[in-house]
Amino acid sequence: MNLSRTTMPNQYKPLEQVRPLIERYWQEGLNDHEIVKRVREHFDTTTYTLSIASLKRMRKAWGLKSTRQQKHTVASIAPAVEQIRARAPKMGARQMVVRLREDYMIKAPETLVAACLKSIPPSQDTTQEAAVARLADIVRPADDQIHALALSASPAI
Repeated sequence: MNLSRTTMPNQYKPLEQVRPLIERYWQEGLNDHEIVKRVREHFDTTTYTLSIASLKRMRKAWGLKSTRQQKHTVASIAPAVEQIRARAPKMGARQMVVRLREDYMIKAPETLVAACLKSIPPSQDTTQEAAVARLADIVRPADDQIHALALSASPAI
């Protein structure tokens, strides 16, 4: 009786075809179960296999760490949060988590991001005066164009 474990020939899908899918789904924030489920939709499961354990080994080898594995602190995410906040000063913690993951490949818990947002003072550009000045810069050219059109459309006296 032979107890040696045999594997099916060519049971694993070539990594160059699987890796982009796994990285994309990981970037979207899906968990391992969902990633395996979606990747399996892209190939014949009677020929190739993909388990959660295999996925975890691949993620570890590629450096795709989960939220807890990344072990971020307020100090480690603060520079990225400040950059995002400069572009979108009123963004909340939940949306900031998504931006961190998509733009910087940082997976951080929402509670940590909320604590970071509280520790960073809002930028000076978010004042009401700055918003009015930006709006005036946008509206002023349109008013000038309307005024010019009105003058050209009025009959000469």
